[in-house]
Amino acid sequence: MGFSNAHKHYMIWPKLMQGLIRCGHAVYVFNERDYARATTIFRSRSFGARNIPKKLLQLAADLVPDLIILAHAEMIPDETIIEIRRQHPAVRIIYLNVDSLAQGENIRKIARKVGIADGIFITTADPYLRQLETNKTFIRFFPNPVDPSVDVGRSFDHTDHQFDIFFAGGRDTDNAEDPRRRHLQVLQRNLGDLRLGFFGSAVKRPFVWGAEHLSLIGASKIGLSFDRNNDYSLYSSDRMVHYLGNGLLTCLLRGRGFERWFDEDEVIYFSDMSDLEVGIRAALKDDKTWRDRARRAWTKAHRLFSSDRIGRYMVETTFGMPLSESYEWPTGSL
Repeated sequence: MGFSNAHKHYMIWPKLMQGLIRCGHAVYVFNERDYARATTIFRSRSFGARNIPKKLLQLAADLVPDLIILAHAEMIPDETIIEIRRQHPAVRIIYLNVDSLAQGENIRKIARKVGIADGIFITTADPYLRQLETNKTFIRFFPNPVDPSVDVGRSFDHTDHQFDIFFAGGRDTDNAEDPRRRHLQVLQRNLGDLRLGFFGSAVKRPFVWGAEHLSLIGASKIGLSFDRNNDYSLYSSDRMVHYLGNGLLTCLLRGRGFERWFDEDEVIYFSDMSDLEVGIRAALKDDKTWRDRARRAWTKAHRLFSSDRIGRYMVETTFGMPLSESYEWPTGSL
């Protein structure tokens, strides 16, 4: 993770790294942003960006990697990737993208890597992406990972919960058009008798990171998996697996494809806010029932979305190997 971002150790990239290591792969992490800052006396990322290509070419020469994984990596010039491929023709290069297709310039970012990377893995299974695929670059879905060394919470086993309902959102919820802001305000009005652990700018409270974030998740019964945009199949921020993987009873919007993984007796599905309120109150009426539902979903999430399995799937797909098992998510062209 570089010199900073220890407070984000539960995010997607560290989990995938650990999963790949457990699969038997040697992993070297290069944080281009921190490297750029470290190479100038002003600690300026923009000034230090010019030093990235030389460093990457040297790393490729030293390591001679079989696989290079670009996790967003917007500061790495395409020309540098092309040169690495020229110098090391056997290397495979994949690009990972975990943002919503509705977010700003994300589709442009994905399209830019077509022809540069051998493959693109994205946490959206929308058929729209099929039109970007070429005979040089495949595009595949991958689910957000759960990692047993990070997602250690078992909320269903706790007896001293601090919150009945939990949500932590980022700064984007300052936007009045963000539906999560409106949803949380409705719940504050209608479920005010419950213990609400809402964090982030939508509710005018600080966001929480690091150990505090995981601790508060583990001290909550129900997690709200709200996303800014709900138009794309199987897309969710990793908030969903934070909750599932730490044993919360998780609320999921109906009709987005998650029904293929989780049954009604494992999560709370809802169609609108009124439906959600009814589902939450019904779940909290029976202490044993919500715990049993959360435990079943926790068990399934750790099995289905294990960072080991996802890492293995990515390697098998990238190198054209037969899939070692039947994965429960779409594995072909979208």
